[in-house]
Amino acid sequence: MYYAIIADIVSSKKIIDRNAVQIKLQGVLDYVNDKYANEITSKFCITIGDEFQGILSKCKYLFEIITFIEVSMYPLMLRFSVNYDEIQTEINPQLSIGSDGPAWWHARTNLEELKQTFGKGLKEQTNIIVTNKLIKNAMSQLTELINITLTLTCVIKYKWKQEHINIVKNIMKKFGLRSNIVQKKVADELNLQLKDLNKKLKTSRYFDYSMALEKITEVLEVFN
Repeated sequence: MYYAIIADIVSSKKIIDRNAVQIKLQGVLDYVNDKYANEITSKFCITIGDEFQGILSKCKYLFEIITFIEVSMYPLMLRFSVNYDEIQTEINPQLSIGSDGPAWWHARTNLEELKQTFGKGLKEQTNIIVTNKLIKNAMSQLTELINITLTLTCVIKYKWKQEHINIVKNIMKKFGLRSNIVQKKVADELNLQLKDLNKKLKTSRYFDYSMALEKITEVLEVFN
């Protein structure tokens, strides 16, 4: 079983220079494919227009990869659909196109649901949905809890300004998405005063964000 990830750019048709955005996105995906080469089953690639996808066998770096892509494409907003299920055909490690199975089917269905509900009513705050066949079969309420928690992390990251984006991106490049970072070490690496880093981390609620994703990852790993 695998994690099939499908994502798209929100309101991409309104983008003036779509070619420049696609080039930027390809660069981000190339970086991700290189940095997480040992974790990626099939490389992330652009599929149709504003959509891209990839395959992971484990979820250890799932949210780290998603968050990095998001902050790298800021201020554009992205939507992500993740589904853990079977892939029934051969997987090409170099290109996540051509494989088929329930992992992709339900990931696609979930993305279409996100497109329909995004910006409408109580669901307007979330840009990500995660489903897992094993969790769904064992405890459907847990799927709801995971996605409600993801919605709350969205509330946090939607308030990030450019200064927060820069800090989070640089932390992730050097340390990954971790809540147990040593702020003095981070400040030295980023050439910042410790008090300035501390202020930015507090206002971004980085630790709340990263800890929530760590706990979701721990739950998913039980059903991996």
